[in-house]
Amino acid sequence: MAILFFLMAPVMSMNIAQPDSLIITIENIRSNEGQLKVCVFDNETDFMQQPVICEDVTDFSKQEHELSLRVSLDRRYGVIVYHDLNANGKLDRNILGIPREPYGFSNNPSTRFGPPDFDKASFDSSKLNKIVIRL
Repeated sequence: MAILFFLMAPVMSMNIAQPDSLIITIENIRSNEGQLKVCVFDNETDFMQQPVICEDVTDFSKQEHELSLRVSLDRRYGVIVYHDLNANGKLDRNILGIPREPYGFSNNPSTRFGPPDFDKASFDSSKLNKIVIRL
């Protein structure tokens, strides 16, 4: 399944957490090169295809980064983060289609047998507004 991270909706981000903010902590960043791509999805049909919010993060420190995205806190969301090491705007893959750049999903589900579905990677934002994603 192709992951289309290029079709992005406008991004609304904030530096200070507000009541309607989702705080995402990204852990295990191995390098400060390239950029982080953070994409938020709000339904199963569009998951990994058409995000409602997508943020490019170019100013981050190695190991961990926290950002705040303004979202509606009455929905179910799934978040995908990948580290675009060469800043070419896409998740590079090998000949078998396996990602060659670090990536992660909300809830940190196993990706051993392929990407998780929306149910495994989603959470109820009315109950949880802070998440940690490990690359």
